[in-house]
Amino acid sequence: MSNEIRIASWWEMTLLVVAYAIPLFFYYYSYLTGEGHWFSRSGSLMVILGAFLEYRNFGIQQYLREKRDETWKPDPIIVNQLRSRKPFDILLLTSLVLGTAIWGYGDLLFNNT
Repeated sequence: MSNEIRIASWWEMTLLVVAYAIPLFFYYYSYLTGEGHWFSRSGSLMVILGAFLEYRNFGIQQYLREKRDETWKPDPIIVNQLRSRKPFDILLLTSLVLGTAIWGYGDLLFNNT
């Protein structure tokens, strides 16, 4: 199962990069066109991807905790995998907060006159 978790982590990291790249692309597009609503709407996509990834992350962490607690002596590989997911978890929560802020206030960065 460890290899499956590594593969899942690779896909999760790719989706997280996409979640951060979408607002960057639409910020540039909105800067060129002067229409801030595209940047604002990209925040909703960031939140959707972040929520999906957080759901998957929670499931994987739950699985790892159950595996860790099966025996009286936890497997060091599982403990390290749990620790290594902490920065990913922080990036996910940051993407949710940032995506919500972009979604709500992103259009105010551009002059729509």
